[in-house]
Amino acid sequence: MPNREKLTIKQERFCREYVKTGHGTNSAKLAGYSEKTAFVQSTENLRKPNIIKEIERLLKPEIKAVQITQEFILQKLRENAEKASSDEFYNASGVNKAIELLGKHIGMFNDKVEAPVVNVTINQVEFKAAIEGARLEYFSE
Repeated sequence: MPNREKLTIKQERFCREYVKTGHGTNSAKLAGYSEKTAFVQSTENLRKPNIIKEIERLLKPEIKAVQITQEFILQKLRENAEKASSDEFYNASGVNKAIELLGKHIGMFNDKVEAPVVNVTINQVEFKAAIEGARLEYFSE
C-alpha cells in the first residue's frame, strides 16, 4: 500500500483512533500529539490526501457491516411484531421507533404523497355555479 507507507507512526495511530472515535482532537491526543497541538495537528491531518485515503480504507469494512437495506428494516419489523405478540412485557413501541428511524434514514416510510398539480381556469360565473352546485349537494344529503 503506497499511501500507507508515506504515513508516520503518529499519523497511522491518528487514522486508527479517528476511525474509532470520529473526533479529530481526541484522536490526535490518543495518537501521541501533545495536548497543545492536538487540535491543529488533527485539522492538518484531516486535510492530507494520504491520511484521508487511509481513513477511508480503514472504514470500508465498517461501512459494509452497517449497511441497512429495506429488507433488513422489514425483517426487523416482522421480528418485533412476533416478539410483541408472544411476550406481554415486551415494549415493541421503542424498538419500532428505532427501526422506523433507520427506515426513514434510508428513504423508506416517506410521508409525503406526490399529487399532480392540475391548473384549471374558470370564469367567475362558472365558479359561482360550481359553488352553488356543491352547496346544494351538501345540504340535500
